Amino acid sequence: MTAATVTVIVPTFNRAKYINECIDSLLAQTVPAMEVIVVDDGSDDDTAGRLAPYGQRIHYIHKTNGGKPSAVNLGLQQAQGEWVWIFDDDDVALPDAIEQRLAVLAKQPDADFVYSSHCLGRDGPDQRIEQGSRYTPPQYPHERFFLEIMRGCFFHLNSALVRRSLYE
Repeated sequence: MTAATVTVIVPTFNRAKYINECIDSLLAQTVPAMEVIVVDDGSDDDTAGRLAPYGQRIHYIHKTNGGKPSAVNLGLQQAQGEWVWIFDDDDVALPDAIEQRLAVLAKQPDADFVYSSHCLGRDGPDQRIEQGSRYTPPQYPHERFFLEIMRGCFFHLNSALVRRSLYE
């Protein structure tokens, strides 16, 4: 059995203030991603300059501004991993985020995605992202899951690891 591969896609636009903290947290995972794709959706701040020192550790794509969906779609076209994690540019990943999600998926090999609780963040006094309260999505029995998610998506996409084939 081969190890699961994860692509992280970070769409960004004018978030130079947050991008390094975001990328550092993704590169410091206990189980590293196969690739981190940063799609810069036409930033006119110092986003590109702040990402340059990462060199080959990230795949940086700059495009004309077209909105977050177009940035995500471009990242998906480039993704090589079996699993995709679309991660917001102003978020910080807990160090074992990928490891924990893959552990759940290993126990449920027929699952096509997994999501988790997450912490809400805010600007700290030192201009870093400060961890706030924890949000835990409700749990529903398997037979009600689809109905409940159609009533209102109760988890954030940035907490989900999704099989790439679902996006395709």
